[in-house]
Amino acid sequence: LEYFDMFYEPVYRKKWPSIRLALLSDPKYCAVLNNLANSNASAELLFDQGAFDLMEEIRKFHKNNNQNQLSQSFQPPSEQHLSTEDTGVQYAEVDCEKISDIRTDFGMTDFVPSREYLQRGNDQQLISMSEECVISLPDIPIQTDEIAYPAYLRVLLYPPGDISVFKPSPVSSNGCTEYYLMDAASVVPVLALNVEPSDVVLDMCAAPGGKSLLILETLLPELLVLNDVSLSRMNRLRRMLSSYIPSDSSIRERVVLKRKDASSSDWDELEKYDKVLVDAPCTTDRLSINEDINLFKPSRSNERINLPLLQTELICNGLKSLRVNGSLVYSTCSLSPVQNDMVIENVFRKLQIDHLNMEIVVVNLDNMVDNLKNSTAFDFFPCKYGQLIIPSLVNNFGPLYICKLKRLQ
Repeated sequence: LEYFDMFYEPVYRKKWPSIRLALLSDPKYCAVLNNLANSNASAELLFDQGAFDLMEEIRKFHKNNNQNQLSQSFQPPSEQHLSTEDTGVQYAEVDCEKISDIRTDFGMTDFVPSREYLQRGNDQQLISMSEECVISLPDIPIQTDEIAYPAYLRVLLYPPGDISVFKPSPVSSNGCTEYYLMDAASVVPVLALNVEPSDVVLDMCAAPGGKSLLILETLLPELLVLNDVSLSRMNRLRRMLSSYIPSDSSIRERVVLKRKDASSSDWDELEKYDKVLVDAPCTTDRLSINEDINLFKPSRSNERINLPLLQTELICNGLKSLRVNGSLVYSTCSLSPVQNDMVIENVFRKLQIDHLNMEIVVVNLDNMVDNLKNSTAFDFFPCKYGQLIIPSLVNNFGPLYICKLKRLQ
């Protein structure tokens, strides 16, 4: 907690006391309904208890926004030309300045590992590593993409400020657990992934499997490959899937389990996937505050400091795994800019250094974020490349950072 106070307060400033208090409080969960259970009794009971369907709200706002955009497109030619031109100028001038101000005013650069800090840790390897990373940042192009929200995904929440707790899920008559409890922020990377019918999807760091199950609950992917380097975590993932997918379900045929080191230079899952999720190892800030076994123990300091390198390698291998026009979503449950936006910058540096023949763009997720904000379920903090959900007492989800990348060639 002292570490967070030292490094996060300069970034989040007035918001930090609220974030800090939320991290020290009980988290809030959502219930993801299992489409493969043969009972709707749980859903009806949860609705009666005051829960609402987050996905229904998001789809409603998405539809309204599309209708508004459609009506705006039918302007007289002269008005349409003027409106588009004015909006473009304002966006280019104001938004870019805002991003730059956020980066300096909120102390983003305070997180760059300094020579003095690393010398205090007596880690010469990290000193040399940080010096090698001082490479000019290439231009990072940003592209807008449309998100389609899965019709079959149902995520139940209690309203903001409601501290009701979901009870453990009952088991339906076909032996399947009826709903899965998770941090509602974890739904957002799966939405950003925008899984489409016939997609071949890779979850690079799949265990313990919450986001993997979410992808399956969309009923969309043709094939879902779940990878994790840890045998114990893979066994846990296998047990979780068995409790949610009936033994006779054809969905099981869409799931493949693999155990590979996704950060290795020998990674060989190349150009096979339409979508890749990199839910990367991170400091897991909420758990770090509340559990003794965490990455801030002195014995794990090297592991913690090396996280950005690991995260960068995972993303780069994930990009290599994409087919052309495929997309990758990177996520962490950390508030640290070093593990979030700065990792994205390191990815583009590495692509330049390694002369990888890939054209990669950052995908702007503002439209999705607007729909999520309208649902009143999430609080966001501005980032340069990605989006960051911050916890609050009213909406105690997260923290969770996401950034979406797309491979154009």
